[in-house]
Amino acid sequence: MKFAGIAVLVMAIIGVGIIAIMALFTVTGSGMYIFNAAYPTVPDYVPIYKTKEVDMTNEKVAQLALSMGIKGNFQDTYSGLIEITDNSKNPPESIDIYTKSGSFRYSIPSKEMRSVTYQPLLPSYDEAKEIADIYLEERNLLRNDFTFSKVKVGDSQEKWRAGDTKPLAHYDINLNVIYQRVINGIPATEWITVTIGENGEIVGLTYKARAIEEKSFRNVRIITPEEAYKNLVEGDVLIKPLTGVDSTIRITNVSLQYYMKEGVLEQEFVLPVYVFSGIEPLYDSSPIVRYVPAIDPDELKIPPLDTSAYSK
Repeated sequence: MKFAGIAVLVMAIIGVGIIAIMALFTVTGSGMYIFNAAYPTVPDYVPIYKTKEVDMTNEKVAQLALSMGIKGNFQDTYSGLIEITDNSKNPPESIDIYTKSGSFRYSIPSKEMRSVTYQPLLPSYDEAKEIADIYLEERNLLRNDFTFSKVKVGDSQEKWRAGDTKPLAHYDINLNVIYQRVINGIPATEWITVTIGENGEIVGLTYKARAIEEKSFRNVRIITPEEAYKNLVEGDVLIKPLTGVDSTIRITNVSLQYYMKEGVLEQEFVLPVYVFSGIEPLYDSSPIVRYVPAIDPDELKIPPLDTSAYSK
């Protein structure tokens, strides 16, 4: 399959009043897009924000790990990532801390990523949300700028027999309770995810919450969703898809969001993007996402912004 997508929840910002239209565009070397979505209503201008400098000293890293109940030696896997495994726990627990953003990932690996031969006893979706809420509140991690998004199955496993067209058995291994960040009323591509395993046990936590300045840096004019779609068709996206194999993506949702980089990367500004979400119909794929810069190019001529602003 050509495009490796990133699964995200796509939310409309204000409301849509345009009827979905269908159009087929062929893009040389980038496959085809089928547009089957409604364009969102967006403002002419949105504020942008500067991130705060992250000062993750060894002492602060140790304090963060201890707040999650983990002690152990630091392992500098690569720049921007420190791993700590607590082998005194049975089973061992671990935490990955991203020093360039302050994000972290806690896990009980043997319970979160495991193989099963039966259906584990999982809580209901309502019970899972309650468990996650309490877990985050007890650790002062349930922030006001994050809102509950959804509960969904995290990992699952199937048992197959050669020649069959359907699995013999399907097992849901854990549930993910997801909270999405909202900045100035606009969703951001940043989430807190609590992973709940058998008997309601917390077996993982992904905490992405990059610190930003409370006061906006300035307002910028943005392009329209229609212009953004044209740019998508022309290949102007933040994360370039793989090349070499043609593919068709049916766009089913469009929204305006703030773009947050992966925790291991540095980021200077928090800038708006259009998020185009869809699927590959022939492959019944997981959601595929494309990020298109939303700032009007003329705004990128005003320092300190420039044409490389999205990569900083």
